[in-house]
Amino acid sequence: MYIKDVLDLVTSYNGKIIAGSNGINKTVYSIEVMEVPYVEEWLSPGKLLVTTFFTLKDDMSAQKKLIEKLIANEASGIIVKFGRFINCLPEEILLLAEEKDFPIISIPKEVSYEKILTPLYKKLYVSGNVNLIERLEKYSYENMTSLLNEIHRSFGLVTYIENLHGALIFSGDYSIKDIWRRSNELFSLPNYKVANDIINRISLEYTKYIKHNYLRLDRLNRIIVPLYSKGSKYALLHVVYKREKQKELVLNPIIFRIVDKIHSSIMGEIVNIQRKSLLNKNNYLNWKQKKSSKLVLNISLPFIINYDTMFDPELLLKEEVGQMLKNTEGIDNFYVFLNNNDVYAIISLSKEDLTSSSISHNLFEALKNTKIHSSYIAMSRAFKYIDNYKNKLEMTKKMNQIGMKQHDNTKVFSFEKLGIYTILLDLSNDYYVMDYVNNILKDIKKMDVELFKTLKTFLFSNQNISKTGKELLLNRKTVSNRLSKIEREADIDLDNPETIFILQFCIKILNLKLDFSD
Repeated sequence: MYIKDVLDLVTSYNGKIIAGSNGINKTVYSIEVMEVPYVEEWLSPGKLLVTTFFTLKDDMSAQKKLIEKLIANEASGIIVKFGRFINCLPEEILLLAEEKDFPIISIPKEVSYEKILTPLYKKLYVSGNVNLIERLEKYSYENMTSLLNEIHRSFGLVTYIENLHGALIFSGDYSIKDIWRRSNELFSLPNYKVANDIINRISLEYTKYIKHNYLRLDRLNRIIVPLYSKGSKYALLHVVYKREKQKELVLNPIIFRIVDKIHSSIMGEIVNIQRKSLLNKNNYLNWKQKKSSKLVLNISLPFIINYDTMFDPELLLKEEVGQMLKNTEGIDNFYVFLNNNDVYAIISLSKEDLTSSSISHNLFEALKNTKIHSSYIAMSRAFKYIDNYKNKLEMTKKMNQIGMKQHDNTKVFSFEKLGIYTILLDLSNDYYVMDYVNNILKDIKKMDVELFKTLKTFLFSNQNISKTGKELLLNRKTVSNRLSKIEREADIDLDNPETIFILQFCIKILNLKLDFSD
């Protein structure tokens, strides 16, 4: 805001400039009301002072010193209310102000501070935002995340972009927990109970591009702006405010300068991600034949990829996975790709002696800082040459499926820990294996449900009666009685290690069969 803007406002209240008219282009950064004699501590460049001169009304020398201090500290000007405590300023003060191009504005005593300050503060807020917006427009950001982070830092606004079905495609690093959505994960959907109704309304009513068009949702503290490219709608921008000042900015037409910056940055981001994806593939063709240790990763996402947007959403996914792998210690190169809608990566390790546990740990640490942090990752065993390609993909996919069902509190599964389950799962699809399993367990499966549950708990609690009782909330005697009954009815010996092994094997096979049967 400039002094000339202040003049435009005060003239409607019979205000006028009485000295320093050549300084009307000075910038106002802040406004302060002064009714105390000591101002040195809070004088700063660009400050506009408003006063009645109450404390200095009888001291013309002090009045002049105040003006001199304001000029020395590069204040933007002063508004004086005449007629209450002073009727005019000494001529020498007016001459000094004129000489230094220091604006002095007079307002009548009848005009309350509220009438002047309320619109001035509002205009100052908007004006300050304009300066920030100009800086935003001029700066070239590394990616969409950094741009949205800057908007949040500068204006306090939470902004994020969803595709036309409400799946999240771009957001900042800040937490998104509002009435509309609870997750900032890639492709996550809104939680708001009538979100689909609102999205359908936008789909029906906002079919053509209209400048500065948006849906205003006061109850949700936001506007939703449809984004268009070449006349076609491709995304929905949410601009969320918390405070009244932020709402004033959001409902001001200047918000569309931020919208335009977001739109142009999305277009640039798409081109940049496409270029990086092509470069990543070319690099892969160069390093895949090297004798470095390699792993196949399968990444299972918590949300379904939606293909309704103008650009390939797989690019966003590859970019996010790529950033995770780039930030994972021990990974030298990587290539991210999709196969039948399943997400995979081939990675080469920077050191030959890296253990699977250390790689798992590093992947988990990197995963936590991504926008796919609810995903699960399965790792193949290390290999030098890319052969049996399809088998490796299928193996890691099975490991992920097993891991999510058997160990849902773990995020990264290694072959060393889950590889055996993939073998058991393959065995569960063999007719003769299942015939053997069913034959071994036929008498046990006929038993009471609680007996079968007790047997399974006992078998997988190191055959420890106390642990079994603790797990099932039973006393030792009850567990012992149940186990004795099982031995009698099934004609088995639970003290025989071979029997224990066979039962554990058969029950694991049966559980896998049940878990993964169509």
